Amino acid sequence: MGGTLPIVIVPRMMSDSKKDVEEKWHHSGTLLGALEGRIWVIFDPSYSGPESPAQLRGEMTGVPIVAVVIAFGPGGMPMTSEAQRALGREYIDSLSPETKSWQNETFYPLVGKMMEESGGQQKVVDSWLPILLATDPPHRRKGYASALLDEVKKTAIEDDTVVTLFTFSDELEAYYRSQGFTVEGKVDIPSPLGSWVHREMICMSRVLSINTLVM
Repeated sequence: MGGTLPIVIVPRMMSDSKKDVEEKWHHSGTLLGALEGRIWVIFDPSYSGPESPAQLRGEMTGVPIVAVVIAFGPGGMPMTSEAQRALGREYIDSLSPETKSWQNETFYPLVGKMMEESGGQQKVVDSWLPILLATDPPHRRKGYASALLDEVKKTAIEDDTVVTLFTFSDELEAYYRSQGFTVEGKVDIPSPLGSWVHREMICMSRVLSINTLVM
């Protein structure tokens, strides 16, 4: 990996190493989740950390969100409908031709190949798919991310399906394993900034729920 951590490489490759493009990337994910997915958040009235860019611009007021998970339910996937693509257009148009080419010719084909080898894309489509799980740094190690994941798992159980997600570092793989996920597939992703191992992980919510009933 040339000494550069995947947690640094991946956001840079998705944003041309530009902060404003990275913000558009995350913003587009939020818009897509609000349109055709589902968003869970944790508020903290006692929050005393720095204000977000939106708050500083006066665009957002009220109790700060300190943790969030955005996920698509069975039958839904990001950027698969015309309405979603319209909302994500600002992000896509902000990417350089080189980054678009890398995404379309390297990243997405390799991830697609991994999905096919680990059971097929339909398995992912039929599951609950978190696309973002984040906690504000001052509020990490308080169990917020785990609590939000539990909500997604509960929803998957209600829908009689599983939770599938994708991640890209050893540290994140270890965290998701601690939350009941197992690795279904791996693929090496090369990029101009370095390579990383992309993982598909799954939590068998249906199996857990059945075992609970049996016990």
